[in-house]
Amino acid sequence: MFSLQGHGAQRGAALPGRHLPHVLGDAALPVEVAVGGNVSYRYNFPSERGTWACETDVFTMRIGWARNWAGRWKVVLNTEQFPQSVRLEHCKYENRTCQMMPPCVRSSCLQRYTAVQLLSTDPQTPDRSPTVDTFLLPGGCSCYIDFN
Repeated sequence: MFSLQGHGAQRGAALPGRHLPHVLGDAALPVEVAVGGNVSYRYNFPSERGTWACETDVFTMRIGWARNWAGRWKVVLNTEQFPQSVRLEHCKYENRTCQMMPPCVRSSCLQRYTAVQLLSTDPQTPDRSPTVDTFLLPGGCSCYIDFN
C-alpha cells in the first residue's frame, strides 16, 4: 500500500474484486478516461544554467483509493480494461526555504493541488453505479514569498 502522506490518494487494491461485477454490470467501458488538467508541460529555456526554486518528485500512478474534494474516501475504478493513470507532482522539500532566495526573504515551498476527475464508487454503497468525482491531487510545488 502506498500513501501520499495525507494528500488524499493511495495505491492498492484498485477496486475489490467482489464489488467489480456488482458495480459495472453490463456497462460498456471506454479504454481510457481523458482527464483535462492532467497535462505535462514542457518549458523551453535559452540556457540549461538554472534551477527551480522548489524541487518536485514527479510520477504517474493508478490510484486505488482517494479522498474526493469533500474529504470522503472513494474507490477509484482502475482495472486493466479501464485504466485511469494520473500524473502526480509532490514537493520534494515541502515547507523548507525556497532555493536561491537571499536570507532576508522569507519563503517556503508549498504543495499545490490539481483538481482531477476520476470515475469512482462509494465503498459505503457498492451496489450503485460509478460516478465521476473530483479529487484534489498533488500537482506541483510553488515558492511562497511571505511579505509580512
